[in-house]
Amino acid sequence: MILPGQVAENLAESVTRGDRVLVHGTIGTEAWETDSGEQRSRDIVVVSERHGEIATSLRYATAPPVKTGRSAPEEGSGDNSGKPA
Repeated sequence: MILPGQVAENLAESVTRGDRVLVHGTIGTEAWETDSGEQRSRDIVVVSERHGEIATSLRYATAPPVKTGRSAPEEGSGDNSGKPA
């Protein structure tokens, strides 16, 4: 998974190894060449700040929400909720 800074920090503070999480993002492929010239690739999920979400599964756990600070939406981002950032 590829996560932007704040999302990665929030995830690290919120879950531990083995916790179930739900991920919504874009599926892609990452390709590279090894030092020996062998071609490798792997599937990845990219969770962007604007078009992705990650959450704890509540099937077997509880998670009280704790709001973190967030930056103002970018102009033209489509956030017309009128709520302050």
